[in-house]
Amino acid sequence: MAADEEEPGGGCGDVKGIMREYDSRVGGDMQGTIIKNVASMYAETTRDSEQVSQAIMGQPVEIEKEDGNWLYIQTWDTYHGWIESRWVRKGEWKPAKVATVLPQFSFAYKAPDTSSEHHTILVITATMEFLGTEGKFTHVRLPDGREAYVLSSDVEVTPAGDQALPLGASGAELVKTGRRFIGVPYLWGGSSPFGIDCSGFVQLCYKLNGVQLLRDAGIQATDPRAIPVEKADLVAGDMVFFAGGKDKTKITHVGMAIGDGTFIHSAGGAGVTINNLTDEPYEANYWGARRMPGV
Repeated sequence: MAADEEEPGGGCGDVKGIMREYDSRVGGDMQGTIIKNVASMYAETTRDSEQVSQAIMGQPVEIEKEDGNWLYIQTWDTYHGWIESRWVRKGEWKPAKVATVLPQFSFAYKAPDTSSEHHTILVITATMEFLGTEGKFTHVRLPDGREAYVLSSDVEVTPAGDQALPLGASGAELVKTGRRFIGVPYLWGGSSPFGIDCSGFVQLCYKLNGVQLLRDAGIQATDPRAIPVEKADLVAGDMVFFAGGKDKTKITHVGMAIGDGTFIHSAGGAGVTINNLTDEPYEANYWGARRMPGV
């Protein structure tokens, strides 16, 4: 589960170590690349089942098993789910250079002209193969093989595997990033500007500032790198956690402190918004806070 009613995870271990292990295991027939702008991951092999997370165009995945038109995959953050096989390109995808989308949305035009038709709407962090530039456009190849044109101001071009992200995060930058998403609707299992859940929102804000977090709020709270913080000592960028059920040890929600007694989060029914920590039910459900080193 990955939203306002999240199952708490156990200790997630060394996240950098997890990522190194993941990178070393993904390859050959077991590797795939997401070719849809935003692809849903489900708990079962049907779209009627729970959406547990989403994967973004250009992301590598590990294919663990296959069932008809469905693949059971693991994403970069070690999350698992079923995805329709039509949204995954099997095998290695290793372009020399990639263009990574920077704004929340960008159009993949069929021609270097903003009045032309577009293949799809790209979302932040999507990656495509860089082919060259043409005027104010960057010429790219989508992971499914189609060529497209994206406004050069919307992408960052880097060698593949070296996407330009900051090496660390400041609390002010994390909050600034979070404010960019105010008004994005809440979506259970969502991880994109089309719709996002609470842990997906915090994970994306940190990722855009060079810090990798795992997926669920419970796992984020038990990350061994995270430092417990007293409520009176909260600063911008600290993760704040809530336990909303009968079991007050079970984390069900996460947000990010702004530093003035308020926090920003993706709330069910409201989307990405700002609340006071003294607002109900947040004051009654407050579980604790964690700070990532260097923030």
